[in-house]
Amino acid sequence: MRDFVQSGRGMSATRMDKRSAPGWYAALEKLSAKAGVNAPALYRVPTHRINGGMAFDALVLTDGLITLAGSHPHDARPSREVMMVMAHELGHRKQGAAALLMPRLLPWAMPFAAMTALYLYDQANAKKNEQTPKELQGSIDRAADETVGDIKEAPAPSSFGDGHSHQVNAQWKESALHAGRYLLAGALGFGGGLLGTRHIMRHHEFDADHMAVLLTGDTEGYISFLKKLHTAGERQFAAEMAKKPRPVHVEEKLKDYIATQWKKLMQNTIDAHPSLDERGFALRTCKNFPDFRTRLADAAVGDGLLK
Repeated sequence: MRDFVQSGRGMSATRMDKRSAPGWYAALEKLSAKAGVNAPALYRVPTHRINGGMAFDALVLTDGLITLAGSHPHDARPSREVMMVMAHELGHRKQGAAALLMPRLLPWAMPFAAMTALYLYDQANAKKNEQTPKELQGSIDRAADETVGDIKEAPAPSSFGDGHSHQVNAQWKESALHAGRYLLAGALGFGGGLLGTRHIMRHHEFDADHMAVLLTGDTEGYISFLKKLHTAGERQFAAEMAKKPRPVHVEEKLKDYIATQWKKLMQNTIDAHPSLDERGFALRTCKNFPDFRTRLADAAVGDGLLK
């Protein structure tokens, strides 16, 4: 499930507390206790968009997601698949806000760190190069005094302008090279930050999937719901793209292209999720480990949570 960010923009979220939705809140408290975290506030957003996630200290579910999971906001208690969503998001809550926020800052922090390191390196080299021994400096000064008369009597160069032009060009080239080194360092830092964020966010998703299975005790049911969620998400995206007006002018096309490519980049890095095959394989593989298998069996029959 994607983190809740824009599903409820411009809409009022309704809190589902002990009074308005006792069955839902009781299920969330039970899952939270099993996960070892404090129960977050539970909200629903009246939109058909399929989305949900942790928003600060609240678990937010859209009506579209609740309906897809075979439930209704006015039901006495959430469906089995809604509880799977809750368990997955509680897995993210257990990871901690810092663990989820810091990877998102990597692509922006790494360029700064790379350029700062390059600046310190340049400063150290410049300081080292300007350290001239006093004896050598004295010899240079004496030689300059002896030849100053000859220099004054020397004829002026006929192409002073050309010499000045060459000097200016050399300075511009040096400045361009200097700026290029810093731009390259920043680009490499940004790329490295994106790759690091992608790795960490994918790892977080695997951990949240494991938590969902451990809390609900239904590996195959959870994998089946992930497939249904993925299919519904693709249909929703296709429907939204079909309704989107096509750009006509060149400027609009360029803006649309840049926005689309940027969105793809974010989805493949900062918002990266493992593929369905990867998530299913990871969950089924964990069943081969005795400790995970024991905890999974306890979750399935321990308190009848999904009965």
